[in-house]
Amino acid sequence: MNQTVSIVIRTMPGREHFLDKCLFILSGQQYQDLEPIVVAQCKTDSESVEKIDVLIAKWKKHFPKISFLHHISDTDARAKSLNMGMKYASGRYLAFLDDDDKVYPHHYQQMVQALQKSKFSWVYCEIVRADFNKDGQLVSRSYPFRRGDYSFHDHIRGNFIPIHAFVVDRERAKDIGFVNETLCKNEDYDFLLRLAFKYEPLHIPNYSAEYCIRSDGTNTVLSHGTLTHIEAVQKRQEWAEADRQLYQLKTEQFGWWIKEIDTASISNPSSNHLGGHASAKVYLLKIYHSYTWKILRLGKKINWLFRRRPKKKNSIPETESLARAELLKIVFSPAWLILSPLYCVEQFLKKILKK
Repeated sequence: MNQTVSIVIRTMPGREHFLDKCLFILSGQQYQDLEPIVVAQCKTDSESVEKIDVLIAKWKKHFPKISFLHHISDTDARAKSLNMGMKYASGRYLAFLDDDDKVYPHHYQQMVQALQKSKFSWVYCEIVRADFNKDGQLVSRSYPFRRGDYSFHDHIRGNFIPIHAFVVDRERAKDIGFVNETLCKNEDYDFLLRLAFKYEPLHIPNYSAEYCIRSDGTNTVLSHGTLTHIEAVQKRQEWAEADRQLYQLKTEQFGWWIKEIDTASISNPSSNHLGGHASAKVYLLKIYHSYTWKILRLGKKINWLFRRRPKKKNSIPETESLARAELLKIVFSPAWLILSPLYCVEQFLKKILKK
């Protein structure tokens, strides 16, 4: 097989300025044998890809192997974009890149050379998080993904390998499958876990790419930026549901022991607990035992009665991640947002009475 690196680049109409910058960055790569595969998702039949076609033609001279694919979906079909690119790719090495992320000039060269000198099937590097304001100006750089040697145990707890941080040798990893198209979030994380379960990765402890976060809220990450309150709540609820779906997939794909790892992370002092040291389970119990919740439940019971729906019981999920997802679902629900001042007063009075 050839030594080409096939790079699947996700984009959409209206993001041509990001795509142009992305291809410009790729043009500075020290590794020259690249096959950029641009895959655009259109929301409707009438959405034009003419501007992207023009952009592809502009970069054709620099990238003889560049290609452009597109598909139509009115829902978030980012996973399908990756699969389309994977099926089209002809290179031995496979990489992914979102149009607004960045790779440094030595990125693919160091990755390919590391694979060539080893017997590993895939490799990943360290990534810098770069935060930009709504005007596109760099505000800060940080290193939240930094880890030591690779551990599948740690990877199960949370993803620290962004989508453009790794390269797969398809000659060695021939049965990697495709991205789960039922996922519109965590799709790359799920793919990586399945890959890592079969093939241990090679870790390069060098920084060679940036994960770009914009404060205008257009990233899919859980960062509010300039979103309205309602938009921020909706985004949190979407992520809570995505985390629930991912946990279910983890248990189905890897087994019952996932529960033990998830529970173990509660006592990890470096884990990101909601609201400080207390776990999400504790907060759920506090809410369920409050008068505020009883008032809210009364309204729900009336609603269920009129709509002839079965009553739902208060439940504490078995794992911390599911409890956290359930807690986020409650505290950002419209009903709780209305009654939350009452809950604050209730908690304040309880403290006063205890004294």
